[in-house]
Order: sequence, then structure tokens, then C-alpha cells
Amino acid sequence: MGGRGRLIAPAAELALAVEVGSLQRAVAHHFADRPGSMLDVGCGYGRPSGLLANHVVGVDPDAAAIEANTCVDEKVVGTLDAVDLKSETYDIVVAWNVLEHLERPIDDLRRMAKSVVRGGILVLAFPNVDSVRGRITRYTPTWFHRVVIRKALRGRGAEPYKTFMDDALDVDSVVAMLEGTGFTTLHLSQYEGYHELRLRELHPVVGIAWQRLTRLLSTLSRGRLDYRSDVMGAFVRT
Repeated sequence: MGGRGRLIAPAAELALAVEVGSLQRAVAHHFADRPGSMLDVGCGYGRPSGLLANHVVGVDPDAAAIEANTCVDEKVVGTLDAVDLKSETYDIVVAWNVLEHLERPIDDLRRMAKSVVRGGILVLAFPNVDSVRGRITRYTPTWFHRVVIRKALRGRGAEPYKTFMDDALDVDSVVAMLEGTGFTTLHLSQYEGYHELRLRELHPVVGIAWQRLTRLLSTLSRGRLDYRSDVMGAFVRT
């Protein structure tokens, strides 16, 4: 389900940190020095990716969130349309749990990609639309996402944003689009998401039942439904 509310769960956070750490190391090994500029799209209250640059431009429609964000140097309140995305401007462009909230994610992703300099990196984190959770998220309303995050997962923080989960965001299509526009894949991982881990911590019986169900559905559908609900990737513009 969409949203950027904080879920306090040490074991789940540790598992997520392992995934993020792998991405961070791949990006760090790519650059000889700290990158000069970064665009953080949908930066919210902070920078969950932990990536660094000398100058960070953050854009987010939530004025309160971006005002509280101490990780960005330049703050733009608004959607991606509020940013003048000139070609080859940023060393790193980050869209962290943002694409699923966009009505035209591929169009916006193309704009982000064009703003990456040659040798720069585009970093993405987004739900797997072909996962069991991804399908449920797409066909359920925002109020349902709010109930799950607040009640079942005991999340705190910002309310979930409206989630579109466009079919065009399937992993293979995103990778193919980027590779077709001059990017190579530096790092890509699909993994069981934070929400699933959190559910098993708080409600072991329900969480294990959900885990077994998603794996069964993945097997029966021959992979068309995936139990791996989240994706992280880093792509280099060549």
C-alpha cells in the first residue's frame, strides 16, 4: 500500500537496511568522489536511500514534509512539473517510493532520466506491480491502505498518498525502457517487502499465512504473480 508513514520495527528495518545497503555500496563504488548534485523527487521528510551529494534539490507536494526535511539544500514545493528538468543536469536522480503515486509514471520517469548526466545514476525504489500485494493495492481505495498501515502495521507519520500502481511499472518494462534510452543496470533487487516483514513481527499467524499464500499463488501462476513485493534499482546513464 502507498504511503510514507514510519513503521517502527527493528527486524523489518534491519532487513530493509540490508537491501538499501547493497544499493548504496553499488552507487558509492561507481563514483570516485561525492557527486556534485542530486535531485530527490518526492523527498518527503527525509532521505531513506541515504545517498549523498554536495547539493541536493528536493521536490515534494507536501509543504510541511519538505519544510521539515533537513537533508535537502534547495526545496521545491510541488509535483515534478514544478521542476525545470533540463537535460543532463544532475549526477544522481532519486525517486524513492514515488512512481506508484504518479498517474503517468513512465512519462515522468523519462523526464527524470533525461536530467541525469552521462555517467550519472538514476535510483528507483517502487512496489512490484506484479506482486500479490501490488495487485491488491491497485484495486483497493486509499482508506483501506490507511487502515492497514495504521491498524494492522501500527504505522505512524504521514497519511498514505493516493496510489495508482500503473501496469507500465512492471520491472521488466521499466528496465527495458531505461536500457533502451541509454542506461545500463548497475544494481537491481526484487525482495519481500517491509510491510510483509512487519506483518509477521506483529501478527505471526496472519503473517506466516500471508507468506505461504503469496508463494502458493506465485507458484500456481508460474511467476505472473510474484511474492516479492518491492524493487530497488540503480541505473547508469552511458
